[in-house]
Amino acid sequence: IISAVHRQAHSQEWTKSLASSCENSARKMPEEMQSQASEHRNTEPNMIRHRRHVLANILLFVSTFAAAVPNIADQRREDIAQFRAEFFAKDRAYSATARAEAERRLVELDRAAADMKPAAFDLEIARLVALADNGHTESLAASRSRRYDRIEIRLTPFGEDFYVLRSQERHAELLGAKLLAIGGVTLEKLRLRYRALHDGVAHWRDRGAAYFLESPEQLRADGVVADPGELGYRFMLPDGTTIERKLTVTAGGTDRARQRVAVDESLIRCDRRQRLACAARGGKDAVVIAGHGEGISLAH
Repeated sequence: IISAVHRQAHSQEWTKSLASSCENSARKMPEEMQSQASEHRNTEPNMIRHRRHVLANILLFVSTFAAAVPNIADQRREDIAQFRAEFFAKDRAYSATARAEAERRLVELDRAAADMKPAAFDLEIARLVALADNGHTESLAASRSRRYDRIEIRLTPFGEDFYVLRSQERHAELLGAKLLAIGGVTLEKLRLRYRALHDGVAHWRDRGAAYFLESPEQLRADGVVADPGELGYRFMLPDGTTIERKLTVTAGGTDRARQRVAVDESLIRCDRRQRLACAARGGKDAVVIAGHGEGISLAH
C-alpha cells in the first residue's frame, strides 16, 4: 500500500512538473533552464513533504486498525479465565481425580489456545465440562453446531448405532440407513471421540453426538478424521446394501436454514407396545428401528 501511494504521489508531482515545462517550451533556452531549475527547487521539498504526510497517515491508519482488531490469543485467554471463574470454580460435580485432570488440561489449553482452530478450542472446552460426568451439565452440542459446517442429512441414535432420520429429497434413499463410517473411520472409533464431549450414561452422551458426526469441520478439528477432502459417509441401507455418499456441506452460521424433511409421510411414530401393528401397517418393505426412548421410528 505504501509503495503504491508513493508511486501515485510521485506521478502527480511529475505531471505537474511536466505541464509547467510544456508551458515554458516556447521560451528561450536560458529562460527555460532557469525556470526548470527554480521549479525543481520549489517542487522537490513539497513532494518530499507530501510523501511524508501520506506515509504518516498510512502508518497512523495501520496502527489504529491493528489496535482495533481483537487479538485471538487475548480473546482465548479471556475465555479460559471466564471458564475458570464462572464454571470450573463453582461446579462441585468434579471428583478430585477429574478436577486435577481438568486443571492440567486447562493449563495446556491456555498455552496452545492462540494457535488452535475455533472448532478445536470449542471441543476441548466441551471435553473439560464432560469430565464432571454428572449428566446435567454440558457444553451444548446444538449451540456449537450452529457455528460450524453441517452435512445435508440428520442422524439420530437408536441403541449404539446412528440412523438417517431426515434427509434432503435427493438423498431420500438414505432414510433408515445405518451409519457405518465417516472418512474411512468406523463408528466404533468415532464413538470414543463423541462420547468424550458429553457426560452421563452412554445413551445420554449419544443424544448430542449427531451434531458432531454431521460436521466435517468438527471431525477434522477433533483429529479423529484426517482426510482434508470431501468426506465420504458410508451407510448400510435397510436391505443390507452398503453405499458411500459424499454429502453437500452447509457452512456454519446462525442464518443457516433448517433442513426440510424428505418424504414426511414415510416417517411414522408409534408406541413401543404397538411395534408389530406399526410393522404390519408398513407392509413387507417396512423397516422398524428400535430405540431406547419411548417409541420407535418406522421408515418405509
